[in-house]
Amino acid sequence: MWVIHRPDDLTGRVEPSRWKEITQMPLQLSVERSFAPSGGQVVRLGHELLDDYLTFLAGRARPNSVLAAAFDLKVFFCFAQKEPLQITSRDVRDFIAHLQSE
Repeated sequence: MWVIHRPDDLTGRVEPSRWKEITQMPLQLSVERSFAPSGGQVVRLGHELLDDYLTFLAGRARPNSVLAAAFDLKVFFCFAQKEPLQITSRDVRDFIAHLQSE
């Protein structure tokens, strides 16, 4: 398993040159919630691209909305069993059909 160490302030971005390296990692997601020294909530999934998205979302949404989005992303990617850059519209349609069949 790979471990990616990220800066504590979460301001780092994923460089396109690293996308191939990131997409070769096994997909193991875990929702983790912590609090920054400033008191703000930090939500991570353990995948650099998804964590960057959650950081982006945190600047625009309420903390509970970010946490809900993290859980939704985890459910989707556990269903799809693909890396974020490999997801297609077909995967999204299959997921929606799966939810409707339950």
